[in-house]
Formats: sequence, structure tokens, C-alpha cells
Amino acid sequence: MAFLDRWPTMPGKVLVAPKAHIEHVVRDLDEAAYGRLMLFVREIALGVEAVCGPERTYL
Repeated sequence: MAFLDRWPTMPGKVLVAPKAHIEHVVRDLDEAAYGRLMLFVREIALGVEAVCGPERTYL
């Protein structure tokens, strides 16, 4: 899931998280699940860029 930060440090700050609780995203997700999450992060980042027009995107 993805949602806008309630108290963003920069305009367009979005938080992305798996629906299931994961303690350590790199260690606890298998490679396929991690890849799907990163593809979702990319999709969200491209949407935010299209709307906010930032100079750069941080992950």
C-alpha cells in the first residue's frame, strides 16, 4: 500500500509498505516479493513525479 505522509518533510512524500507486517524488508521478503515491492515503489514514484515535478526522487 502507499499513502501520503501526514507530516511530510518534502511535498509529495509517500510511504510505501507491504500489507503484511515485515520486520526487515530486505532480509524477510523473498526475492520475488521484494522485486514486486520495488516495482510498486517505482510505479508510485513515477506517479508522484508526474504530479509534483520534483528535481529528483529519493527512495
